[in-house]
Amino acid sequence: MIVSALLPVFMPTVDRFLITFLSQRYLWASHLRFSKRGPVQRARVGNDQTLTIPVQHRGRPEPIRDKQLDLHSRWRGQHLRFLKHHLHHSAYFDELFHEIEALYADDDKRLDSFLLAWHAFYRKRLGLDTEWTTPAENDAPFRTFLEQSRANVYLCHADNPPMPTGFRSLLNTLHIQPRAVHPPVASRLLCLDFIFRHGPEAPLIFREWNERCTLSDI
Repeated sequence: MIVSALLPVFMPTVDRFLITFLSQRYLWASHLRFSKRGPVQRARVGNDQTLTIPVQHRGRPEPIRDKQLDLHSRWRGQHLRFLKHHLHHSAYFDELFHEIEALYADDDKRLDSFLLAWHAFYRKRLGLDTEWTTPAENDAPFRTFLEQSRANVYLCHADNPPMPTGFRSLLNTLHIQPRAVHPPVASRLLCLDFIFRHGPEAPLIFREWNERCTLSDI
């Protein structure tokens, strides 16, 4: 089986989802350690605006799935006001913006729940039906995912830094071949902008870009 992993990030680019489309199954990698000021909670939208999801910090390293949102901040309203301004002139604003408002209406307490709601929106609007799963609650969630999937090929983005030694060793142990995906340059834009620009045509363009991806050995 061909598998991949998707790092939970607030505003992913289309090319990240192309890798999941090329896979037969992918892991929502919320077991990875949360990094401050990383793409998990921060996103640059437009030319000069960075949106941040405030979270609670407990003074110790935590996986993404354990991070709690800062419920005392007024960030939801700030995000919505900016996104409404940013997307207002998009071709499908009137048809789609109510879905974004619904994402912010939920009173989520966990960062992972909020990101999963966005993930569902992206999957729906990109026409992505690849099977996916959340990490196992054990000490080796990545290994469990690879073994349960009976993986023989692992896909990753060609622009990612080299894989950690331990992960490459794991792939070698399980006889899994790592391959790099080279998406078309045009796909390196925010999913949100892409969806609001193309509306019902987004899944068709998404599949066209998928066909233009190339693979290489790592």
